[in-house]
Amino acid sequence: MATEQSVTRITYPANADLSAKQYHFGIINASTKIAAVASQGADADGVISNAPSAADQECSLDIAGVVKVMAGATLTAGMLLTPGADGRAEEGASGDYIVAKAITGGADGELIEALLRSSYKIP
Repeated sequence: MATEQSVTRITYPANADLSAKQYHFGIINASTKIAAVASQGADADGVISNAPSAADQECSLDIAGVVKVMAGATLTAGMLLTPGADGRAEEGASGDYIVAKAITGGADGELIEALLRSSYKIP
């Protein structure tokens, strides 16, 4: 079972219905709203921790600490993580932004624990 520890959480309005994006990577967009990451290897600001069902509802974004994140592939502890095209966690590769490190492993569709970190791009 995935847990959270020492989480820093911020709240802004959702840019859309994000009810299916809980525990996916998210960003704060140019309109100061939280949006789901929608491209493979993109930079992320954190993990969406609630499930707002409409635009402008309160949306929480975990930006630091050990958080729950949805696996988008089979992951093992220690892997460096990047957002997949659907915003779920995948193993980072060349050209991807690394935004977290897996603390626990899990299969595709399972919640794992990940340590959020300052993002950087793999050359």
